[in-house]
Amino acid sequence: MPGKIGILDTLSEEQQEQLLTWLAILPDKEVLDRVTAPPPEGFGIKTHITSLRRFEQRKQMQARSHDLSLAREGKLPDADRATMLNAASDALIQKAFQLAANPKANGFALAALTQSLVSLQRQKLREKQLDLAERRLELERKKLQAALALKEAQSPTDHQEQKIRAARETLFKSKAHDDF
Repeated sequence: MPGKIGILDTLSEEQQEQLLTWLAILPDKEVLDRVTAPPPEGFGIKTHITSLRRFEQRKQMQARSHDLSLAREGKLPDADRATMLNAASDALIQKAFQLAANPKANGFALAALTQSLVSLQRQKLREKQLDLAERRLELERKKLQAALALKEAQSPTDHQEQKIRAARETLFKSKAHDDF
C-alpha cells in the first residue's frame, strides 16, 4: 500500500495492534504519552499526535482496501448480506455498550460508534422504504391492468375493445390477457 512509512510502521505487528487499540479507546494525548513512555509501559518512540493520526489513517485505508478486495472476490447473496448487516449492527451495539461501560473510554469514539449505528439504522429504513415503494408500484400496475381488462370486457363495440387492448399492450408490453 503506497504511503509514507513512519517510525510507527516499524513497530512489530503486536505493537501496531496495541497502538491501534489505544487509538480506538484513548484520547490522542494519552496515546502519545504511552507511545513515548519507555518499555515496558510504552514503546520509547518520540513521535507526534499528527503521526499517530496518519498511522491510524494508513491502517484504516489498508483494512478498507483489503475488505474491498474481499468484497470483489464474491458478491454475497441478499440473504447473506442481510445476515452480515445484522451481525455488523450487533457488533457495533456491543462495542458501543463496552465503550459506554468503560469509565476510561474516549467520548469521541463512543460518539463515532453511535453515529455509525444511526447510519446503519437509517440505511435499513431506506431499504425498507424502497421495498415498500416497489411493492406499491407493482400493486398499482396490477390495479391498472385489472381496470383496463375490465373496461375491455365491458366495451360495447369491437372498435373500443381494440383501442383498450392496444393501450394495455402499449402500457404493459403484453399481448391480450397474459396476466389474467
